[in-house]
Amino acid sequence: MKNEAHGRATMRPSQVCQELRIQPYVLKFWEGEIPQLGERVGRKRLYGPLEREIAAEIHRVIEVEKGTIAQAREHIARRYPLGAERPPAGKEATPAAEDLAEARARIRDLERQLSAQADLERQLREAVAARRRLAEEVRRLERELEQAREAARQREARVSAFERELEAACRELEEIEALAAGLLGPAEGEETAREGGQPPLFPSGDADPAPGDAAGRRC
Repeated sequence: MKNEAHGRATMRPSQVCQELRIQPYVLKFWEGEIPQLGERVGRKRLYGPLEREIAAEIHRVIEVEKGTIAQAREHIARRYPLGAERPPAGKEATPAAEDLAEARARIRDLERQLSAQADLERQLREAVAARRRLAEEVRRLERELEQAREAARQREARVSAFERELEAACRELEEIEALAAGLLGPAEGEETAREGGQPPLFPSGDADPAPGDAAGRRC
């Protein structure tokens, strides 16, 4: 990566920071303190080979040799005086072809990421819709279950009411039978005999039979 960066005609500040392994604010501070660097990169802040060389010298003095910013300024002023070896106007502001290719590759990569994100969002929407349909189906089944339970409760209530009515009818029938038995009294035996096809032993209203007659009748 470092050899590839050295071969580029121009570099952005972020690339220079990556090459020198420094933070962007450090490079920005150097641009403001050392005119040979700040004036050359200009407002567009594009680093050509000479600007990267100056930044590397500043890095060596401050970071490697542990010097101060004033010492780095003096060193750069002696080695790279202002106005010397300035490139033709507009040359630094023109991006290199490889930078343009890198930008296009970055755009294609972003497009792929956006496409993948769109697919993910579509899958998420489908999952949410499926979850909503499942929830509606669960609610429908719960309603049907509650209706079935209510119907079962109503059937149980009707069966219980019928059983109570049947018990009441049985009690009423028993009371009627008891009342009928009390009203019939002695005639119950005579009526029972008639129902059986046998004449009563002592018909009501007749006198007691003579002993001979009774004996003959028994025979």
